[in-house]
Amino acid sequence: MIEQESDGTRLIVDSAVRHFVDISSNTDRLHLARAMLIAATEMTAGVQVESYDVLQRDGGLVLRRKLALASMESGQVIETLYTPDSSPQRLLDQFGRVFSDPPGLFHTTAMADSVETWTAVSLEDHSMTIVSMVTPFRLTACQMQLVSGSLLIYKNFLNLIDYSERDSLTGLLNRKTFDKYLHEVQNSLVAELHFAGDLRSKVIECGQAALAILDIDHFKKVNDTYGHLFGDEVLIMIANRMKQAFRSNDRLFRFGGEEFVIVLKNISLDQAGAVLDRFRADIEKEPFSHIGKISVSIGFTELNNAQPAAALLGHADEALYFSKDHGRNQVHCYEDLIAAGKLTSHVDSGEIELF
Repeated sequence: MIEQESDGTRLIVDSAVRHFVDISSNTDRLHLARAMLIAATEMTAGVQVESYDVLQRDGGLVLRRKLALASMESGQVIETLYTPDSSPQRLLDQFGRVFSDPPGLFHTTAMADSVETWTAVSLEDHSMTIVSMVTPFRLTACQMQLVSGSLLIYKNFLNLIDYSERDSLTGLLNRKTFDKYLHEVQNSLVAELHFAGDLRSKVIECGQAALAILDIDHFKKVNDTYGHLFGDEVLIMIANRMKQAFRSNDRLFRFGGEEFVIVLKNISLDQAGAVLDRFRADIEKEPFSHIGKISVSIGFTELNNAQPAAALLGHADEALYFSKDHGRNQVHCYEDLIAAGKLTSHVDSGEIELF
């Protein structure tokens, strides 16, 4: 006997297929996250649906609110601005509970006239995306399955995007990814600063960032003396040490050749200088097989949202070449060099040719 499907079942299936197609058609991280949240909003009849990026650091949690959507009476889903939570500690406690449980579980909290449900998906970089859904009623088993399926598709496509953005030799992010990522960081600085101010917790630190350019000293001599295979080995080892030395929410790029770029988030210039100099000293001490000692020169600058990427790269590049011109194996900050009169500040045209 052929079982006839109900109109309700057909509608659910049609909606799910449409949302899965929408999610899988995106190649941009933010658009992908937005499509996933729209799917969760419509599948659950959500009044308010939000997503957060969550990282573990130094025994605590670092939280970053990514997106929030609201469902209007007209049925339209709109993106909303962040509204300070009335109970920051409740928010942090909820994150902690979801983060410590296996991914895929749903946590539900009854409120006065609605229900709040949380679930999470773990990503390849050991971070986690948590989705919060405020709905009129408790989610059904079918709705939970649909949300779980949406999150798994989101995870798989995020992994595909991640693969396309990586340098094939070192596994670091590649040059073509940098401009898009830097723009996202610049846009997030103000929002994250407000978010941190509202929650006022030691586990959240936002609002400052630094941009650094790293160059391997005398790398051409390594290639000329030992060959490109050994040169590639040096690049891989430097990249691996970078992955170990910097935090999971910092971003590491290989620009090509022996140049690398580091975006350090949630950090002051003084802290960035200390971190970068510690990395420089660690590389100086480490013996490289068949080659001996390798050193790096680094220049860095404040990453702000007031200047274009070319100007910021130009500042870090000037500090880098000051390091290289004054003996190499050094770390210098552009702002410090300007303040000391060792570099001259100039109006940036926004056009610069690097590397």
